[in-house]
Amino acid sequence: MFKYCPAFLFCLFVLIFTACGTDAPADNKPVASTTSPEPAAITNEPTTETQTVKPLAKKLDGTLTVYTDQNETIDQALFTEFEAFSGIKIKVVAEADSRALVQRLKKEGQSSPADMILLSSMNELNWAKAEGLLQKLISVRAEAQIPEEYRDEDRHWFGLTRNATVAVYLKEQVTTEQLSYYEYLSRQDWKGKLLLPTSEHPSMVSLLASILAWDDLGRAEDYFAGFVSNLAQPAFASEAAALAALAKEEGVLALVSTRAAGQFLAAATPAVKAKLAVFYPKNMGGATHFDLTGIGFCKSSQQPDLAAKLVEFLSNKAIQARYSAAKFAYPANTMVQTPSLLKAWGTYHGDDLPFTKLYQQQAQAKTLFKKVGW
Repeated sequence: MFKYCPAFLFCLFVLIFTACGTDAPADNKPVASTTSPEPAAITNEPTTETQTVKPLAKKLDGTLTVYTDQNETIDQALFTEFEAFSGIKIKVVAEADSRALVQRLKKEGQSSPADMILLSSMNELNWAKAEGLLQKLISVRAEAQIPEEYRDEDRHWFGLTRNATVAVYLKEQVTTEQLSYYEYLSRQDWKGKLLLPTSEHPSMVSLLASILAWDDLGRAEDYFAGFVSNLAQPAFASEAAALAALAKEEGVLALVSTRAAGQFLAAATPAVKAKLAVFYPKNMGGATHFDLTGIGFCKSSQQPDLAAKLVEFLSNKAIQARYSAAKFAYPANTMVQTPSLLKAWGTYHGDDLPFTKLYQQQAQAKTLFKKVGW
């Protein structure tokens, strides 16, 4: 009887295994799901800011009406690109006042033409949800692209960008040793130096709700009163106005979103840029506060499939890279790199407070605003 040596048997096994192959692709990337209607249309592979997504092989019919408080060049460009990508038309209803948009949606009720609402603050999106104006939108792809902490627990909205609240200051009049916590800006040594947006501004509502969430009511009231006492000018209607006053040295520090800071500094003269710096303060929870720009699915819409395509498109890595860079914000898709300007400002540890908890603090924060005269 012929006997096989162990070495011969091993070599024979290797040859047979190699010839048969495996189910994995040659590049070792996972096989796309066979249940997805367009598995290659939107991917989560590494991208650059200039890349786009491949159009759907089979275009879709229909129109989505999007209510939004943002209608900048990048918004218009991406909506146009989405139309070419999907075949779905986008009708934009733009209104700078986000609260007015929510009020309009509420007034229109189920007869509203709105399918989606894109807003610059989670405060307003959570308000729309609380009013019963949004509904669940199921998209496995969007959920894979946007982490759980940056989307609604009931899938009523998805975050698109993150805007940290930063301190922009005059380098010759402020040292980094003076900067640490938001709350410390209420101390006497900042008297007559602060430039802040009005308490009605979404960035301030969100920030001060977070301060209230991390501290007790009495201390939060003291902080708010200290901010008002330390104002160099009456509170501004916009972040841009506060930064313009800072550039004129009418105060020494402004609290604004990264979006506002980036837009202002990108357009500023070299002389203005040279005298300003950016710092990431912390709250008493040890983290920098941030807000989300996000998109919600309106209760009045009956087009979940089309709506899901839009959210999947906007949360895709290639689109997120371009969108966040143009908005001077951090992408909600955490697989995307931070825009270069923000990266130059340094890193920050973001607050992990649930956005639902922040929303729950808003009413109390607004009561304190009135009490301290902000």
